[in-house]
Amino acid sequence: MVRDEFKVFTVKKELLSIGKVIIDDSYGHKIPIYNLERTICDLVRSRSWFEIQDYKTALKSYIARKDKDLNKLMENAKSFRIDKKIREYMEVILLWLVFLCVQLWTGIFNTRWKI
Repeated sequence: MVRDEFKVFTVKKELLSIGKVIIDDSYGHKIPIYNLERTICDLVRSRSWFEIQDYKTALKSYIARKDKDLNKLMENAKSFRIDKKIREYMEVILLWLVFLCVQLWTGIFNTRWKI
């Protein structure tokens, strides 16, 4: 079933509960949702449906969060057989962050000591 306004994706039954959490809305209703790590895995699995800039922004935002759980992300990724792809993306983003930190530190160092 595919209509103009919907895209239907399927997943194995045993993978449905991975990353599933229950939250309460403002009216006290229980709502099942997927956690951040499962959402990132779904994003990577469906990356061809997203613009590359949106994709990068989502991954960078996840890395910047204090409540991220990289171990849980890798466990989920292994279940979906995308652990190599997730590791590859995370390494690139982390290298980019290290590069930015070095640039920032070098700029501060050079400004302070006039090198």
